[in-house]
Amino acid sequence: MQKLLEKIIEDYILKAENSHLGKEGRRLISNPIIYLFIGDQSLPALKAVYELNQKKWANHDGILYFHVYLKETWTEANVISFKASENDATGKRSRPSLYEAFYQDEQKLVDYNQLLRQLNVRFAELGNKFASFQKINISVITEINDPLTVILSELTILLEHSLRDLFTMTYLDAFCLLEERTADEGTSVLGLSFLRELKNMQEQQYSFSKEILVTKDRIRIPVTRKGPLFDLVYLLSDKDERGMFTENSIGKNAEIISAINLIKNKKVNENEHFPGNEMYNNVHFSKNIQNDERIPAFVTAGFSKVCRPNEAIVINVLYYFYTYLKAVIGDRASNIEHQKVIELLELDNASIHNRVSSFFPPMEIIEEMLGLMPSDYMYHQLENQTLREAEELLFGNSAKVFFQENLLNPFSENMKRYYSKRPLKKLLQKRVEENSTYGAYCAFRWTDEPFVQYLLRLRSEYAHQFELFEEELNAIYSEYGGQQNFRKTPFSKKRTTRNFISHLLNRIYQLKCKSVLVNAKLELVNYYILILEECHEEYKGQIEVLNSLETNLYRMKAEVTSGYQNKINQNIPEYYERMVKSILQDLEERRSTEFYFEEKNLANYSLLLNQGQFANRVTEMCQRLIFESGKLDQTFEQEILARGNVMVDYGDPQVMTKEELFNELYQLLEKDSACHIHLLEYTQKHKYEEKYYLGDFQSSFIQYVLGIDKDNRPYRLGCIHENRASGIEKLSLMGGFAIEDLRFYQNTIRYYEKYQESGYEFHPEPNSIST
Repeated sequence: MQKLLEKIIEDYILKAENSHLGKEGRRLISNPIIYLFIGDQSLPALKAVYELNQKKWANHDGILYFHVYLKETWTEANVISFKASENDATGKRSRPSLYEAFYQDEQKLVDYNQLLRQLNVRFAELGNKFASFQKINISVITEINDPLTVILSELTILLEHSLRDLFTMTYLDAFCLLEERTADEGTSVLGLSFLRELKNMQEQQYSFSKEILVTKDRIRIPVTRKGPLFDLVYLLSDKDERGMFTENSIGKNAEIISAINLIKNKKVNENEHFPGNEMYNNVHFSKNIQNDERIPAFVTAGFSKVCRPNEAIVINVLYYFYTYLKAVIGDRASNIEHQKVIELLELDNASIHNRVSSFFPPMEIIEEMLGLMPSDYMYHQLENQTLREAEELLFGNSAKVFFQENLLNPFSENMKRYYSKRPLKKLLQKRVEENSTYGAYCAFRWTDEPFVQYLLRLRSEYAHQFELFEEELNAIYSEYGGQQNFRKTPFSKKRTTRNFISHLLNRIYQLKCKSVLVNAKLELVNYYILILEECHEEYKGQIEVLNSLETNLYRMKAEVTSGYQNKINQNIPEYYERMVKSILQDLEERRSTEFYFEEKNLANYSLLLNQGQFANRVTEMCQRLIFESGKLDQTFEQEILARGNVMVDYGDPQVMTKEELFNELYQLLEKDSACHIHLLEYTQKHKYEEKYYLGDFQSSFIQYVLGIDKDNRPYRLGCIHENRASGIEKLSLMGGFAIEDLRFYQNTIRYYEKYQESGYEFHPEPNSIST
């Protein structure tokens, strides 16, 4: 069920993006990208970035991910892994020892270089995935506390050197993650050590020259590089600019990394250049973050988005669709008169009588009793005897035995055979459960208490009839022979005796037949009651599936809706309940409620319940009847505005206007796009900011926000145009600060110095840090 819901949610999102309201589909990346993840601690970021890009980028299968690790990596398509060392990163020289092991293990250098050549081959195979194949973006991602950062420059420079054999231009960016929530002093000083080395790598006079290109024949070739290692270095913390920890920092930083790579590599069509729009320019941004002192400048970013609450919409729509559908199913059981149900199940008196009578031997058997040999008693000898005494004198037990063997026993066998076939259960299955007109819910309702009560009343009637017949039979047996009214022949005692015997047998045993029939009806009703109760328990299991589906959907609806508490996401249940009801009522007007039970819809839903396919069919129907109806296709702004006002009457002053909605959206995006770094603002001498909305440039909302403070805003503002109908994203970039401006740096430097005084070594070479 969960997988099915996830598929519907995914289809709904894709449909929203690919509808006539937004035809861009997933994003296309114009240039190849490779992500170099360094260290085991970067593994969560690798998974987050990969899964995010996979959802958003249409040509994601052309992107490569390279993970350098010590103990743990991840196996996935286009993820290439390299184990950097067999050594453990422990002790007072954890970083220097890893550095030395990397240089001393010649086979590792050979393996790394060979793997880089394979990357070139792989990119050459993937070239047709991109609009341009002249340049490649290299994004190096690491967690600063990871000890493998000690060989970051070697890993990066060798990768860049190898890719230059295939690409004309290479662009290098670093994304350095600060996980301050879980760091202690011992891990923080490792992070600070790396930041100091990173500052050195970004110096204008930075120079690298070492023989680290090693062929499989162990021939070493020097690799040289001068100038800052990275075009831009982004520092992304799990704290925001206010010093507050952010929830799901890994996921949010992954969104920042993905968005930055998008704006640098997005394919821009000719019709997406709009007059007055500030497009992102990497050269312009890099130039403006530099300070007069030429101190290496670093960048941070923030990201926010307001999307149509797709998951909540899908689950609410499915819940209200199902509750409506379940009510339709229930109405079928309620809208049929009890008497019609009773006749349908052959529980009425006439059907029971016909059923029992059909198993009763022919009444001619009574006539055959006249062939029994009576005793020599004559009628005049029996006149003063009761009929019970007269029967015993004439036949002894022979009449009773004959009746038992020729009528009661065959009748009993016929009834047993009937019971063994469980006819009522089969009738329920054939006429109700397997009949698309009724189904399991009707079978459940029609085996419930009201129908059992009806049979109990019928049983009482039959029991009363049986008592009357038994009383009448006893009364007849008590009558005297002389009281009987039959044809007497004055001159023939034998004929008179024969007529008496015929009268006695017919009167007694025909009444016994009636009594037997009524008693058989009584037993049959008892049997039917047991069957109804048994079947009711069986159908109860199917109905519990119906009810549990509703319960599960309600729980999911409550959980997912509770996650949307702000004003932008209000009234989700109320709005989509009305939408679902409106769509279904419109269908009913055109096609009647019978369309729910067509073959492609519920059809014989009892079969679906037994096969475990009922939930699947319900979700398929919801997909086809609701989501594919087009009635839910609205722009992001239209949907929010309609939903926001669903509980307000027309003309009510509380109606949210478009301007109020846009201002609410603007404030929310601005607040949530706070940059992911905590700085000492009084030490920061230079600050440069750019902000970009990712959405439809021509939409009303984008035009609204681009007009705010247009003439005096302290930052560059633009739009990365996308024909998106399901939400708005915002990327904030801020650069120009130095490593020393980080609160993390200022809080950790004293520990760093004390650890060094205590014999800890953090840097492999004296010149690896700036003085």
